[in-house]
Amino acid sequence: MSLRDGFTVLKAQNTEGRQVYLQVLPIHGDLLAIHKAVGFGPPAALKFCGWCDANLNELQLMKVGTKRTGYEIREVEKAWRNEKSLKEQEDIQKETGIQWSELNMLPY
Repeated sequence: MSLRDGFTVLKAQNTEGRQVYLQVLPIHGDLLAIHKAVGFGPPAALKFCGWCDANLNELQLMKVGTKRTGYEIREVEKAWRNEKSLKEQEDIQKETGIQWSELNMLPY
């Protein structure tokens, strides 16, 4: 099977099926390196989770935060990238746990 050419997934609602394309980018490294590569802060950051907006100060509550969307992450990354000063970029990263990563701009 060639993932580049896609493959057809059949569903009961659509007898003709739907063409699906899949791209996988494996990233290998320790947690710190992976978080940095994909645009998230370190595990000790205030907003440490790449999936939700859980807050490190509320970790003892053991609650999952509001789910982050790909759109939200890309918008914050663009704001981070467009800032002119390192201080402003650091402020965005501290507030959101997100920084610029070209990997999140790949088309999915």
